[in-house]
Amino acid sequence: GSGMLVDQVERILDIEPGETTRAMQFTLEEVNCLGACALGPVMVIDGKYYGKMTVNKIEKTIQKYMEQEEVVNE
Repeated sequence: GSGMLVDQVERILDIEPGETTRAMQFTLEEVNCLGACALGPVMVIDGKYYGKMTVNKIEKTIQKYMEQEEVVNE
């Protein structure tokens, strides 16, 4: 199911693997292993691991970081 999760991140951020968002806030990288198999699928943002990811969890997690960036920029 990792393909669906990557597709969701691409859709939300409007970038493909290896690219960075225009605001330089997110870079999408695909890796084979993060050493956290028991938590898989895993997403890492700012060094924080988010395990057992689903399409819905990805959207909520990314949105949280986007909202934090908006507050900082105000």
